[in-house]
Formats: sequence, structure tokens, C-alpha cells
Amino acid sequence: MIAAIVCWVLTTLVFFSFGDIFISLYSKVLKRKESYSFFETFLIGLCVTGTIICISSIWLPSDIKIALALGVISVFYLIAVRRKDIVSKGRATIKSLSPLQIILIGSAGLLFMLFFLVPPQFPDIYYYHMQNILWNEQYHVVPGLANLEERFGFNSNLFLLCSVFGLRPLFSEFVFGINALCMAFMMIYIVRQASHRQLFLTALFIAVFIPFFMEYKTHIGCSSADLLPNLLIIYLLFMLLTDQQNLRKKSILFWLIPIFCITLKVSTVFICLVSLYLLILLIKEKDYKATTFICIIALIVVAPWLVRNVIISGYLIHPYPAVDLFTFDWKLPVEYSIESKRYIESFAISYDAMYNSSDYILDMPLAVKVQKWLGERHPLDICIAGAGLASPLLMLGALFRKKGIIKNYSTLLLVWIIGLMAFIFWLVMAPAVRFGYGFIAIIFSIPVYLLFKDLKNPARFLSTNVLLIATIAYFGVLSVRYFLVVKEPYVSYTEILRKPQSIQTRLDKYPVTMEVFNLNNIDFYKPLDGGCYDHALPCSNNYIKNLEMRGKTLQEGFREKKN
Repeated sequence: MIAAIVCWVLTTLVFFSFGDIFISLYSKVLKRKESYSFFETFLIGLCVTGTIICISSIWLPSDIKIALALGVISVFYLIAVRRKDIVSKGRATIKSLSPLQIILIGSAGLLFMLFFLVPPQFPDIYYYHMQNILWNEQYHVVPGLANLEERFGFNSNLFLLCSVFGLRPLFSEFVFGINALCMAFMMIYIVRQASHRQLFLTALFIAVFIPFFMEYKTHIGCSSADLLPNLLIIYLLFMLLTDQQNLRKKSILFWLIPIFCITLKVSTVFICLVSLYLLILLIKEKDYKATTFICIIALIVVAPWLVRNVIISGYLIHPYPAVDLFTFDWKLPVEYSIESKRYIESFAISYDAMYNSSDYILDMPLAVKVQKWLGERHPLDICIAGAGLASPLLMLGALFRKKGIIKNYSTLLLVWIIGLMAFIFWLVMAPAVRFGYGFIAIIFSIPVYLLFKDLKNPARFLSTNVLLIATIAYFGVLSVRYFLVVKEPYVSYTEILRKPQSIQTRLDKYPVTMEVFNLNNIDFYKPLDGGCYDHALPCSNNYIKNLEMRGKTLQEGFREKKN
């Protein structure tokens, strides 16, 4: 738990500080004053910090030294520039909290912390996430790294954040605290908003967040790149449901977060249409200074990520080889990139993709695909997808029942249309709920809000406090149960009090046999019956055929040996 607290304090310190620096820069350059809460500043800082690390990773390893440097800058900034403001605002915030809110906030922090005190349960962590993070820690971006494992080519900026703030050299274990911290802050946001909003809006937020929690439960305590971008999308949704004018009042959130989401998971690209809409509004108002500023920052966010993509896989975006602009010798063979895309699509339809070719799944008749999907999915997934499918009917009901919706709620309607476009893309390409929960939440929540926003309290015993207590209690039961099931009985609580339960305990339970081959006097490892975990580099399940090194060192990269 000490490791968890250190991770959370350092991460919060850096994200908040760099978010505050960016907001100040934005205000001074554009001469406009926008007010942002602690959590909003934290999220802006997440985007800024992720971009800084992405840029530095082109020349430097992304390790604990970067975290230390960012931490020192943050402490200096807060002490030298914002000390008085931070102290006064902190005191005011604490005084504004009721005893119940303090208890709920403390409980939220503890219950989400439980998830990363035990080894992750999301399988991809052990197959390639940990190895990707180790490459980030030990080397700057490596040419052709995707030739070792094509999934390295996905290049999520979340892995860079986990490399820097995972604190593995300090505690000898991965401390996967970022997803859990963002989940805790989201729950705290809902608690804080409840005192200012009507019961219905609080109930709607909770109705969206509970299934999210259940869907991503195994993602909270790890480096899953599915949870964070969908959580960010849901937060933007909550902001618009609270007040449509937040699109303009808190504009940084609505152009910076969507752009950064691309670098976390490229399939969230549709949310950038919200940024485009905001940009069009600024152009119509002839605010060219703000337009130019946003475009420059967007380029700064996306360009280094694209550079990393090209260096790692040879493609501007992997696994979309249709955008094939380069002929570097380290380029991942195109057939691997194509198969990666097809495997994602087929696995989202049926788990049979693990045992059959992608063509076998994708060539099935539509009726068979639907039958397989329904037969293999958890009832929760079916309900969530069903909510998305029901959305157009709900919106039609809202449009016919309520007058003036198109005029008075144009922003919400536009965001709903964007969400619907993303949902259709999700249905056609890869209908796994964990890929598209954020967009499903958008297209379901907006018409429900429009239909029932004027609903009065249906029962006297219901209140926001009752809903919050019930939600935290439910999360608490699931969190404690998860912790107790995953924790090995022989691991003492004293040990966990210091740092997360060792991943070695999982390896002891599920041992992995390694095959070794040699290239340029360097041993390469391949697991025969499991994942690579945190094994010494290089290790992979999916080396390309005819792999060769580009030089004498791992830093020089890898390529396909030409005949």
C-alpha cells in the first residue's frame, strides 16, 4: 500500500501541476479566463504529461528518472508559483465537504486501490503489455520493435505513462496505479456533483458508471488501454449533461482530451469530431488566434505519437496498413499488419478466433456471427450492446415527446450523432464492448436525459446520498471480493502493506517454459505455454519469420531478413 500511495501522490502531483501550467499558458496566450476544477486540471495534466513523455521517448528511455524530473519541476512550480492558491483552495474544498462526503471519498480511494495491490487478471498484460513497458523503460523508441511482437505496434501512450509512473525500479514490482487513480477520481467527481445536481442526473451518472466498473473490473489494476480512453469519453459526456455550455466554458477539455484519446487507443478517433465542431465554432467567430493555438497543440500531441508509430512498425498507424507511406527496412511485413487487424475483428465476434483462422470467423454468414456473439458474451455485454441498439428509438421518442429539443439541445444532439457514427463503426469492425463502451454510453445517456430530465423524485426514501452510499457499498463488496480471490493465502498483509503482491506468485501458480534462440550473440526468449510476463528482454510469443537484428545492439532495432 505504501507503493500505491507513493504512485498516486507522485502521479497526482505531476498531472495537476502540468495541467495547471498548461491552463495558465492557455489563458495568457489567448487572454481568456476559464475555470477548471481539480479533477479537470488533473485530466488536462494527464494529456500534457503523456505528450511530454511521448516526445522524450524518441531520444530517452521512459523510466523512473523521467518521473523524478517531472516531480521536481512540479514541486518547484507549486511552491514557487501556486503555494498560496493551493493552500487556500484546499482548505475551502475540505470545509465544503460534509462528513458523509469525506467518508465516501475516502472509501472510493481505498476500494480502487485494492485492484492494483494484487497481480493483474487481464491476460494481455502478461502476453505483451509488460514487455512493452520494459522496452519503454530500458530503451528509447526502437526501430522495428513490432517485428518482435506486432502488438507492440499499437503504441498506446498509456504504456509510456505506466513505464514512468510504474516505479518498478523503486519497488521491484509494477505499480499499475493510473487506471485505478482515474477511476477513484471519477467516483469522487460523482460524489461531489451529487450535492449540486438533481436526483435524476446523479442516478444517470451512476447508471453509466456501475456497468463501466463491472465491464472493466479486471482492467482497473493494470495497464489496459481500453479503460482510460473510454473513461475520458464518459467524463466529457457527464460534463455536457451537466451543462451544454461547458463545451465553451471549459473548452480545453473538449479539444485536448479527444485528441489525446487517439494516442491511447486509435479506435476512439470519432470523439475528435467534437474537437472539430469546437474548432468550426471558433472559425465562425473569427477567433483565429484560438484556432491556431489549438491546431498547433494538436500537432504537438499527435505528431510524436505518429513518429513513434513509424519507428516501431513502419506504418503511420498500425494495424491499418492501407496508410502505407514509408519503405524503411524495419517495416513490419504487411501480411502481419493485415492479419493483426483481421484477428481483432474476428476475436470481437467470437473467441473461436483463438483456435481458427480469422477468415473462418469473418467469412461466416451474418446470422451465424450474431448467434456466436450472443452465445459467448456475458449478459452484461448483451445488455450494454442492446442499450446502444435501442438508442435511436429513444431519441425518436425524445424528439416527438419534447418540443424545442433541436433548438435548445443542439450540442447534445450533435454529440449523439457523433456517438452513433462511432457505434455503427464499432458494430461493423470490432463489436467487443470494452472497445466501445464510451460511445454506447453517449448514445444511450443523451436520449434518456432528454426524456427524463424533468422527472421528479419518484419515492421519498430516495436521495442522492442513498444512491451514493449504495453505489460505494456495492463497489466495496466487489472490490474486496476481487482482492481476496486474487490474493494468494500465503502472502502476508504486511508484505502487501509495503508493495503489491509479486507477479512471481502468479508465475509459481502458472509456470512458463521458455524456448531460447540466439541472434548476434544475444539470447531471444519465446514462451511455449503462456505469456512473457516481465521476463528479460527480448521475449515474445509472435516473432516474425526470418527475423534479424539491424545492428549489434537491441537499440538498433529489428527487421525481416530478405532472401
